[in-house]
Amino acid sequence: MMGRMLTAVALVGVWCTASAGAATTSPKMVVTILIDDLGSFDTAVNNPDIVPITPNLAQLSHDAGLRLTRFYTFMYCSPTRRGFLAGRFPVHMSGIQAAPCDNTLPLQLTILPQKLKNATIPWATHFVGKGHLGYPTTDHLPIHRGFDSHAGYLAGAEDYDHGFNYDPSHDCGGTPKDCVYDFWHDTAPGVDVHNEIYYSTNWYTERAQSIVVAHTTNASAKDTPLWLHLMYQGVHSPYVDPPAWEGFSNSSTPFWDKTFGDMLHVVDTGIGNLTSTIRAQGAWDDCLLIITSDNGGVGPGNNYPFRGMKATGWEGGTRVMGFLSGGFLPVALRGKTFSSVIGVFDWYPTLCAFAGVDPTDDVMFEGVVRPIDGVNVWPAMLASVNASKTDPDEPTTYLHEYLPTTGSTIIWQERWKLITGESSTIWYTPNNTHIPDNWPCRGGKPPSPPAPKANCTVSVAGYGCHAEHYCGPGESFHTHTKATAALECAELCTANGTGCGCFDFRSGDDPSSCRLHANKGGNLTPSGAGYAAFVKQSGTGTSRVAHDQADEASKARRQTARYGPSHESHQRTASLQGCAVCTAAEPCLFDVIADPSETTDVAKQNPDIVTQLQAKLATFQPYIGTPMTPAELLPYTCVKDIRPWWGNFSGPCCKPNTTA
Repeated sequence: MMGRMLTAVALVGVWCTASAGAATTSPKMVVTILIDDLGSFDTAVNNPDIVPITPNLAQLSHDAGLRLTRFYTFMYCSPTRRGFLAGRFPVHMSGIQAAPCDNTLPLQLTILPQKLKNATIPWATHFVGKGHLGYPTTDHLPIHRGFDSHAGYLAGAEDYDHGFNYDPSHDCGGTPKDCVYDFWHDTAPGVDVHNEIYYSTNWYTERAQSIVVAHTTNASAKDTPLWLHLMYQGVHSPYVDPPAWEGFSNSSTPFWDKTFGDMLHVVDTGIGNLTSTIRAQGAWDDCLLIITSDNGGVGPGNNYPFRGMKATGWEGGTRVMGFLSGGFLPVALRGKTFSSVIGVFDWYPTLCAFAGVDPTDDVMFEGVVRPIDGVNVWPAMLASVNASKTDPDEPTTYLHEYLPTTGSTIIWQERWKLITGESSTIWYTPNNTHIPDNWPCRGGKPPSPPAPKANCTVSVAGYGCHAEHYCGPGESFHTHTKATAALECAELCTANGTGCGCFDFRSGDDPSSCRLHANKGGNLTPSGAGYAAFVKQSGTGTSRVAHDQADEASKARRQTARYGPSHESHQRTASLQGCAVCTAAEPCLFDVIADPSETTDVAKQNPDIVTQLQAKLATFQPYIGTPMTPAELLPYTCVKDIRPWWGNFSGPCCKPNTTA
């Protein structure tokens, strides 16, 4: 049974080819691995004090790797993952945190595995782990878009065991309160495999190892290149201890959070196990390994020396740990750094180049032809070996002269970063102490909140009402969904017997007014934003048979889990933001080469650059994320209640019409 071993989590890409010294020009195996929500200082890649916690990452990135010191993603999960597969800036993919039925990776796009299938020798392609891509129809599932196999979950977060997803409205399609599991295996819910998952990091690693072994022992596939897309769940919340035998016990290595350190150690061990398997199969000399995160750290994550965290446009939210390794990496690049600005979208054309296929994917959206944004970065990496100082007045070629990292941030010529909308945040220390920036609000203090509309005139059985309150601070938001009445919101909360202990509801015109919380009513916070908090009273709730069937060890770990901010809270609304310190009217400008920690705003000293970048930023608008049109849906049958199709699993809301 899978899941009884140490394993790993990271954005790792492995390109494998015929020999180590790059005698050949293209790999025969590519493995991409994502570490979810990893902070820039959370591993020994950038933090030399924690080598015993992440020894494999230390060795792979330093002795045998090329570290990427200016690697950028989006500020949270889904746009990064979709940008990877589509070769486009995440800002073009929209900031939607994709629920299963969202049309956020439309079928008009030719995604990376489909490109690799067009090679002279089509690549073998496999997807393992977290998706978070959007699947309005079954045709959007990975198995139907160029991947030979797929095992993983569709949404943005869940528990680490058995594919449990208890939140009654978190990421589930159709009738969400009946979604207990989120796990798919090829063309159907993963009923056949999800019970094997005692800790997902282990299960995903073992599956990845089995794919490598099967491919390398298949005589008929000896000339077929392999791409393994391994998207680990770790180290995303919930922050829960892995199985007891896998924790890190060396007390001589200090770390700021034991549970988080254990999770990181399992991630690192998994990467070590996978690379050991590649070596044992005689394929290491044919591999190029790439490892990054999908965004900055949050919660116990540490983004030192950068400012900000996941879900912010500061460097701490978008500038992430990354490196390349493996036998395919030329010896001259090992132990070096690559400092050019690149991003997750660049792997698309780079892998296309390795496969010998044209990366062009010009698609019409909103009446305009939209090309990919990524570039093949491999030639620049090879050229960096022999790079030397040039005349400072000589024009410089940039892989990305302009890089929009979010909808309100853009980097120009790798130096100047404009921010037109961002809130007060923190800096980190090496031991993960948080230092508030205490920057003054632009335009003075935030305006007074509107007069509350909510009150406790509505009686909800089983709940005590507290007017003009949130259930807790913004960081505790469990989910944010639509409800037109407090009773409807209460039904969602009651259905989630293991998670929701309090909900806050706002009446009025905004239908997105129901917020469920994982807490049990503690830390009520005066909101002044029209919300009333409804706290679950003792005895309220329903049991879940599926939960009772879980093994006792898994239940114990789940009970001690700490849940970080939900993906919904990452799509911040004005009511959740803190003091605005960079605005469209008063933007900030930073020299991120001289000042990577973003401590000094130089906008007033460089008004021409500010004006130029404001105009350029306005040209980068999202063009993906709209629902499928009625004409596009004609070939499909769509339902609101997905239970007859998928049982108590999350899944797509449409599938092809049946034919007579």
